[in-house]
Amino acid sequence: MRIFILLMLFATLLRQCSSGRETLEGRLSMYGAEPFVQLAVMTDDNERVFLDGEPELLDRLWKENKGRIKIEGERYEDEWYGQSHPFIKVEEWEWI
Repeated sequence: MRIFILLMLFATLLRQCSSGRETLEGRLSMYGAEPFVQLAVMTDDNERVFLDGEPELLDRLWKENKGRIKIEGERYEDEWYGQSHPFIKVEEWEWI
């Protein structure tokens, strides 16, 4: 039982260390099919990072879509359609 608790603590610490505040630049894209769509930024390195934020904010970003965007926030891994993907919690953004 102690080994299990230690492994869980280690996994939690590892996840916290691997996440952090980042700045991404790229273009917005929508993935999935209605009603299960997910907004993402496609970076200049062709990395797709899904956006996490209030639905009103994500809807506004998609409707205003002015080309290139700079997004700052906490990056983490989560599942989408059963597979692990990078996400970023949108804290600040601007069109560039």
